[in-house]
Amino acid sequence: LDVANPSDGGKLDMTAFLKNAYVQYKNDRLTAKFGMIGLNQFGMQEKMWGGRYLYKSFQDQNKFGHSADLGIFASYKLIDQITIDAAITNGDGYKSVEGDSIFKYSAGATFNFIDGLDIRAYYDYMGMTDAQQTLSFYAGYSKENIKIGAEYNQQLNYGTSLGKDRTGLSFYGSYKVKNTRLFARYDQLSSVTFAGATDPWNNGKDGQAIITGIEFNPVKGVKITPNYQLWMNNDGSSDE
Repeated sequence: LDVANPSDGGKLDMTAFLKNAYVQYKNDRLTAKFGMIGLNQFGMQEKMWGGRYLYKSFQDQNKFGHSADLGIFASYKLIDQITIDAAITNGDGYKSVEGDSIFKYSAGATFNFIDGLDIRAYYDYMGMTDAQQTLSFYAGYSKENIKIGAEYNQQLNYGTSLGKDRTGLSFYGSYKVKNTRLFARYDQLSSVTFAGATDPWNNGKDGQAIITGIEFNPVKGVKITPNYQLWMNNDGSSDE
């Protein structure tokens, strides 16, 4: 179960949602799930970032996709260094399970030829007319106490609206010493400008985010994290 705000309207109402409820089959190479399933769109990025309780990972924060949805998913390990996956889902996320005829089709591949280095490519397609398409590339390196991640994201026809394209970059890293972790992150979201327009179509939400802080873990299950967050809109405003 997950408890969250059911809408983006800023209300404080909280609702319990069924986020994971599925049947799974798994062996050495194949994993298959059916039901309300967790998705692989930004799972690796979220894990590498490691600070979701402070700020969501880039795709989740900017609604490039959902962390869970109703559908079917399968992944297969071709060799030890290459895993491919595919899914057919409802496309509306676990908070809105609608019975329409529009589905989301996704595919991805993860490569691990160097110890500690993960590279992933992902693509999804949703809709009929003016279909929304998402393309992302991720690279993450984890070795001992150091973690570094970088991702490039592009979405065409956001919300199945023709021409509403947007692009995002995210870079993050951390260094851990005993029970203390230093971390930093930089995001950039931009959108295209329509012909005849002055500003990009998503100008009010385009911008850059900077996050940095120190995470203390004095005892198991407890985190104390003084941090600084800055959001700079492309329209000139900012929020700290």
